[in-house]
Amino acid sequence: MSTRQSMPRLGMGTWAFSGDVWGEQPEADSTAAVLEALDRGCTLIDTAQSYGSGRSERIVGAAVKGRRGDVEIVTKVPPRNEVWGPPPEQPIGGGYDAAWIRDCCEQSLRNLGTDHVDTLLLHTWSRGWPVDGEWRDALEELKQAGKIRGYGISVDDLGTSDADAAIDAGLDAVQLVYNVFYQEAAEGTLEQAAAAGTAVIARSPLQAGILTGKYQDRAFPAGDWRADWTPDDWLEQNRSMVREVTSIADEFDMTIRELALRFALSQPKIDTVIVGCRTREQAAENFSAAAREALAPGLLGRLTSLWSDGTVRGTYLGSS
Repeated sequence: MSTRQSMPRLGMGTWAFSGDVWGEQPEADSTAAVLEALDRGCTLIDTAQSYGSGRSERIVGAAVKGRRGDVEIVTKVPPRNEVWGPPPEQPIGGGYDAAWIRDCCEQSLRNLGTDHVDTLLLHTWSRGWPVDGEWRDALEELKQAGKIRGYGISVDDLGTSDADAAIDAGLDAVQLVYNVFYQEAAEGTLEQAAAAGTAVIARSPLQAGILTGKYQDRAFPAGDWRADWTPDDWLEQNRSMVREVTSIADEFDMTIRELALRFALSQPKIDTVIVGCRTREQAAENFSAAAREALAPGLLGRLTSLWSDGTVRGTYLGSS
């Protein structure tokens, strides 16, 4: 990914391919989902070395074999110290020293069966970290060697603005949460990225599946991180917010899934929205939304107002 304009509008997320924290996931289903997405025009797939200790990367690499030139691959370097919510006082070297970044890149290339990654992201970021230094030098070296085409950072669910200083320093890409329930990025970070020429990859447009509406009357299955990692009242809070959004979707004869995806796709300062797809059927449903027009300004305004007045507000980690 060399310019913002080169990025597609809807890409595919593959965390669920890990087969661990999302529960059981047959490899055949994952492969079928990738192929369906590609057939429907998907030109970017997001993965990470930490997703199933490389399982997601291996599935993606095998699925796109023979079609590698049709798709950009984004993957991520996990923190060496396994601290996923790094505090500002923790030095960046504990998670991302130069040797670790290089080694992880090489492992991802092997997992993916490719000679280059289009974008390599640090999987975590802290506002207290320097925007230059050993980590940046290592990524620049990989870029100069042709092993990556671009690099950037992925910021925490409640840390959108933590990326601002790094964006100003000139990153190729930044990944952040953006959906109906969490619109903080639109309060400044998206404008800043556009001015800097930094591509924005928006994740979790369906709020980890909540904005499909299917968890209004059922719990998460055993082994699912959404049951284990979230606050006790997280699901009920989200159900309440889903009811607010569903009432609007019903007015416009849309499913809540379609409304949520089109909301994210209607934000002009986002370059790519990545949506998770576990099956061929999910890929077909999700990518059909990308073929439809942007939401009308009035409808967008109503959804934005839900966020600004606090009616809907929250991410994976709970209410903000």
